[in-house]
Amino acid sequence: MTRGVWHRAAAAVLAVGVAVALVAGCTPKRSSDDRPAPHRTPVTQGAPAGFETYYGQKVDWESCRGVGDGDYQCAQITAPKDWSDAGGGDIELSVIVHLASSGTAKGSLFVNPGGPGASGVDLVQQAASFAVGDELLDSYDVVGFDPRGVGRSTAVRCLDAAAMDRYLFAIPSAPRGTPERTAEQQSSAESFARACDSNSDGLLPYVTTENAARDLDLLRGVLGDEKLSYLGYSYGSFLGATYADLFPKNVGRVVLDGGLDPSIPSAIVGARQAAGFQSAFDAYLASCLTGSDCPFSGTEANARQQMGDALAAVDASPLTASDGRKLGADSLVTGIVSALYSEGNWSSLSSAITGVLEGDADEMFELVDRYYNRYDGQYLDNSTEAFSAYNCMDYPRRPGRCRGGRERRGGGEGADLRAVLVLRREPLRRVAVPADRLSQRDPRGGCRPDPRHRHDQRPRNPVRVVCRSREAAELRHPAHSCGGGAHGLQQGKRVHRRRRRGVLRGRQGAGRRPPVRGAVRLAFAAWLRTL
Repeated sequence: MTRGVWHRAAAAVLAVGVAVALVAGCTPKRSSDDRPAPHRTPVTQGAPAGFETYYGQKVDWESCRGVGDGDYQCAQITAPKDWSDAGGGDIELSVIVHLASSGTAKGSLFVNPGGPGASGVDLVQQAASFAVGDELLDSYDVVGFDPRGVGRSTAVRCLDAAAMDRYLFAIPSAPRGTPERTAEQQSSAESFARACDSNSDGLLPYVTTENAARDLDLLRGVLGDEKLSYLGYSYGSFLGATYADLFPKNVGRVVLDGGLDPSIPSAIVGARQAAGFQSAFDAYLASCLTGSDCPFSGTEANARQQMGDALAAVDASPLTASDGRKLGADSLVTGIVSALYSEGNWSSLSSAITGVLEGDADEMFELVDRYYNRYDGQYLDNSTEAFSAYNCMDYPRRPGRCRGGRERRGGGEGADLRAVLVLRREPLRRVAVPADRLSQRDPRGGCRPDPRHRHDQRPRNPVRVVCRSREAAELRHPAHSCGGGAHGLQQGKRVHRRRRRGVLRGRQGAGRRPPVRGAVRLAFAAWLRTL
């Protein structure tokens, strides 16, 4: 899935007031202990058998600093590496809590900014007010956490900065679309996978969204909340939906911004996200042509042809940036994609494309570096490695479909970003997962249901998906949301007004039972009646 890291897609959630209204209007049952989260008694009831000591652990909280006003507490919380084996070793989860400004919290509100691979600790520490709004900061202990494999938690490690540059930016010598090029890419991906496996101290097989959801329930218990209140952006909606499926009885009030259907196979996710980026790029072109600084001219069809010609040109003869990196078609598309998360980036995109048309790659590489969180030759976090790890581990093997995708040459009938969006998931997953684990995957594209979990226990409290259901399921926007370059929070104003009224009046989501099974499916049908 395409990344939705908060510092890269920040403007895509500027309409956060909608999410504030949704969560604030659905106040969960308070914990019996009204003290701030770090000082509440852990909730161990219902903990998985054998893991009760993790839920009841004593945490050493320390005062820490944040960018905004308020009191912050930070800690490392111990979690099992393998949720199927309590004796299989431990990992650490990094957590930050912005204590309720009012001094009396309604409970904890957990926030995930997306990714996969984005740091929730950074989000709350650096932009808590932006993430949830002042109203929720006043009434909730807002909790940011780095999921397993990410950031300050026990993290996936793959390559140093120089090796990462080679992996991301080296251009295969063989022509696009040839078996030789595919073999070069496969070899590069397998080398990356081996590096991740050898440098992550045995963590890689356990970096999955299911395990991250189990970690989230652990954090809920340790922080003393009987029910989970959660706000998830982009990939965070996937994590929240997974949690609802695994722990339906523990769901409090959950808001998913840009709902992603977890049942969609990897290849379809990639194809539909690529189509979403293409749609967002077409919207950019339409707007660009009405301004004075647009690098294109003529009609939208002319502009698409000009962009297609530019892609073909750099594919045939890459541009050299001032730091020596080569800008080929793949990196050019990455830079464009980086700017498509928000309309606020469109002017920067126009300027960068103008530079490319004039033979200058530096400004486009600034957009590329923003995507990878790279600055001055260094990677500021491990989001790229974690992003790869989660996507490789979450999606089952689909022979012939997930291994590198299907490349097509840029240019031709006009710019088609789908032509150069390539998935490189399978090698990492094959290195990390033993053959006996692979056999547990459903060949139709999903994991086989775990018989230990009942999938007909729907959460009594509503899971709110801030996106029209049909468009969420079809993934028409690259950030897993509703069309046009923004999260669902910014789309369908009339629909959202109805939703806000319903939530604030205490309505319970869908008025009729959705015709699908499982708590996860409820998340994507909850607003069906209002459409």
